[in-house]
Amino acid sequence: MPITGQNVLTGTLVTSTWSIDLTKSWTNETVPLRAIPKTSPVLAKQVHWVDGKSLYTWGGFTSDGSSPEQALWRFTADGSGGGAWAQVTQRDYRSFSKLKGTFGSAFTQTDDVGYSFGGAVTKSSDSSVDKAKPGYATPGLVSYNFRTGTWENSTVTTSSYGGYGTSLNARAEYVPFGPNGLVMFLGGAETPVDATNESIVEVNWNKISMVDPVTNKWYSQTTNGTKPPTIESHCRGGVPGPNGTYEMYEYTPDPRQGGTCRFMS
Repeated sequence: MPITGQNVLTGTLVTSTWSIDLTKSWTNETVPLRAIPKTSPVLAKQVHWVDGKSLYTWGGFTSDGSSPEQALWRFTADGSGGGAWAQVTQRDYRSFSKLKGTFGSAFTQTDDVGYSFGGAVTKSSDSSVDKAKPGYATPGLVSYNFRTGTWENSTVTTSSYGGYGTSLNARAEYVPFGPNGLVMFLGGAETPVDATNESIVEVNWNKISMVDPVTNKWYSQTTNGTKPPTIESHCRGGVPGPNGTYEMYEYTPDPRQGGTCRFMS
């Protein structure tokens, strides 16, 4: 299992890719970590997509305020706890060149396609943007086909999602319901496109929004039960449950209390 990105407790950037052997038992104190040189740019809040033995990264922002090169990177595991990074040659450069380098997007994947919804852009994530944080929110659903290399960017309107069609620091989960499955979006915040620190408001849990990844048709579902507090940049996971259900877990790290785990079925 590869680990890359930013330390959520200290905020420091991780300059290596770490792998953990999942065939052996370990505790938090004894976990063996293997460091793999990371030749891709060191960026925070990137999109991560998993395709078999490959891990893709795209977007993200720099810690020093410089503008990174826009590129898609792929880590290919070697099956023995190691692997290597390489930049992906774009087969659909025309579509890729129109995308902005976002950070804080909600991302997930199906067997063949990676999805990224929302996020924001600033000068530290895209050289074409002349604005510091919090930057501009990006109201779009981006997809990348692992097989064909094609990119698509579908506009998301206020009638589809929230009050502005934007999403910051949310999480996404693909669930196998219906003929095409659904991509669900959990937590995070929203803001008008020209964001300010005062305009960003966290999204409540009164309803869950989702989209059919094939038809791009949006749906919403009201929730019941005890709702968790609003949350951003949290950990999430999902597994099939009993009787055709699907269970999603939300974990909020807290260095003082150890964190809180909740689930929704």
